[in-house]
Amino acid sequence: MKDRYFFDTNIFIYAVLETDNESDLAKKEIALALIRQEDIEIFISSQVLNELSNILLKKSRFTQVQITTILEWMVDTLTLIPFSANITLNAVNIATLYKFSFYDSLIISAAMIADCEYLITEDLQDQQIISYKSCQIKVINPFKNKVLQN
Repeated sequence: MKDRYFFDTNIFIYAVLETDNESDLAKKEIALALIRQEDIEIFISSQVLNELSNILLKKSRFTQVQITTILEWMVDTLTLIPFSANITLNAVNIATLYKFSFYDSLIISAAMIADCEYLITEDLQDQQIISYKSCQIKVINPFKNKVLQN
């Protein structure tokens, strides 16, 4: 059985946006390598699709067709966790318990509902263990941590 990883929006942003910035180019390479790994199962939520869509529509030169193609690839290739009332209710509790933003807590909640072992993001503290109810997830910042990189 493959390990279960939940990818936050920022991983896909680095993967698809064009940049000349040396630091962002390095992050792009790491993000693409992570997405291409075949020995892990990648989970995303509807929130990841929505946030990526918003950023690509506002801050990129991607056309509607290109954005749709990216989103369709994600839906067809990755495991999508749709929004649910349970995700939202748990997110409120996680946000209160850990003092995280509500939107970060939605990502954490979706990752926990998907029974993922790892949350891949640069938005939270690297190596932090988040526990809620009977769930536990480890945060990995792939731009600091070489654990996932081949």
